[in-house]
Amino acid sequence: MRVYPLLERYFRLDGGAMHGVVPRVLWEKKHVPDNRGRIRLAARPMLILEHDRGILIDGGIGIAYDSKFIDIFGIEEGPGLLGELQRIGVSPDRITDVVVTHLHFDHVGGLWDRDRNFIPERAVIHVQKSHWEWACHPSAKDSASFVKWQIEKLHTSNLLLHDGPYDMSGAVSIIPLDGHTRGLQAVIVKDGNDEIVYPSDTIPTRAHLNLPWAMAYDNEPLTVLSDKEAIIKRVRENAGRLFLEHEPHEPWVEASELK
Repeated sequence: MRVYPLLERYFRLDGGAMHGVVPRVLWEKKHVPDNRGRIRLAARPMLILEHDRGILIDGGIGIAYDSKFIDIFGIEEGPGLLGELQRIGVSPDRITDVVVTHLHFDHVGGLWDRDRNFIPERAVIHVQKSHWEWACHPSAKDSASFVKWQIEKLHTSNLLLHDGPYDMSGAVSIIPLDGHTRGLQAVIVKDGNDEIVYPSDTIPTRAHLNLPWAMAYDNEPLTVLSDKEAIIKRVRENAGRLFLEHEPHEPWVEASELK
């Protein structure tokens, strides 16, 4: 098995929204905002190659938006998913499965190229049933996190809905969490004695390793807090590693770094 961390591109979100109730005087020491109050974040999918399967976790934010959207979210030109696959010498046809942690645009938009052609066109798309239903009928609070054309295109794709935890393979398993959004999928990757936890937006950056530091985007912040506690405890006890999807600097967190 081979594990490839990818860097699809960088983008920006409001620093206050990313840190919820944490005062700016504290969070700006971790993430320096621009003159519009936004902080730079990464979109980091992960690819796991096994003998007969290629499992992609998320797709990044992508670039297939109008100029206003790109400006608001500071979406940068970058390699994109195609560029990252080319960098590691992997064809899109090698991707058999895509685990979408959740359907917010900064996690799923990169599955399409600039012309909205689906990149992993032969892959099965794995989503929690509860999350799919939520994304199709979101609340007023989080409806802006879902892009209509992306949901519509996935509706006609090779979509497989799950109801609860499941194993993708002997090495990759999925744990649903309901804090950030209903039916978010955290991913556990086991490679020999190494265990990697991909917590998605439950712990988006290193700053969010602090338990009270939760995003205003979270639908259930107290659930996020308990989920973070459980994830950090697991990584410590198993001497594993975290891979933080939106961390703009070093995304790998070793168990020894966790308090």
